Amino acid sequence: MFSGGEVIFERQLEDAKLNERQFALLGLGVGYRFKPEIEMYSNISQNYRSINFSDLAVVNPNLIVDSLLRDESGYNADFGIRGSFAKGLIRFDVSAFYLRYNDRIGLAEIVVPDPSTIERLVAFRTNIGDARILGLEAYAEADLWRLWKGKDAQFSFRPYLNFSSLNGTYLSGKPEFVGNQVELIPPITLKTGFALSYHDFSANYLYTYVKQHFSDATNATLVSNATRGWIPTYQVMDVSLSYEFKRFRIQTGINNFTNTSYFTRRATGYPGPGIIPAEGRSWYLTVRVTL
Repeated sequence: MFSGGEVIFERQLEDAKLNERQFALLGLGVGYRFKPEIEMYSNISQNYRSINFSDLAVVNPNLIVDSLLRDESGYNADFGIRGSFAKGLIRFDVSAFYLRYNDRIGLAEIVVPDPSTIERLVAFRTNIGDARILGLEAYAEADLWRLWKGKDAQFSFRPYLNFSSLNGTYLSGKPEFVGNQVELIPPITLKTGFALSYHDFSANYLYTYVKQHFSDATNATLVSNATRGWIPTYQVMDVSLSYEFKRFRIQTGINNFTNTSYFTRRATGYPGPGIIPAEGRSWYLTVRVTL
């Protein structure tokens, strides 16, 4: 720490740790086409995530890291059907999955000594426990105008939908977390909109809806320093336009054009601590020239 160009406080921390791992990650996938344009598929594969330097080396008074932090592992299985109709003018993909998450790393709470208050409660990053996540995902898109007028129509109107429903629960591990919802998993996520095009002109509209969910495994709704708690439901809308003329392409758009106030993250340290607000309304313009 410096003041007036002079060192008034200096602290140097040295740490060394070696983690060597050798293992095989296995997976199997199968598919079956009962029509040329429709396929059923299923996959199962092992998952693995090792702890790294950034997980362990944290200098933050609001966060303490478990020195015995272990790697995460698990597996994922899914089943779905995808395909298209009407010469590709209607497309869809629907799938369900099961994700097993062992030794999931998350935030607990720990009491530590504090000279000013005798003790204080801080976040503690550790292996929370084993969790399972169930999910349903669906995507659909159709060019309604060309379905009506024919595939060779110059105008195109394509509404689309991307939907997911997720449920995550801690099954075992630290007793205070068993039965809690897994953090950062919105129960409902919806993205829908449409795309218009005519000759060299195109326009897009996107509506995004994300339902309220927890930011940490304690399922706290709010703590005093705002580092943990709800991530409230939010809705965002974006629009964009594009036009091509000879060697030029002009693109413009407005992100969050309703100027919605929302956030998607709570941080224990920089750039927090606390909520990290999402950007408000922003406008962009790009010009591309092909030489």
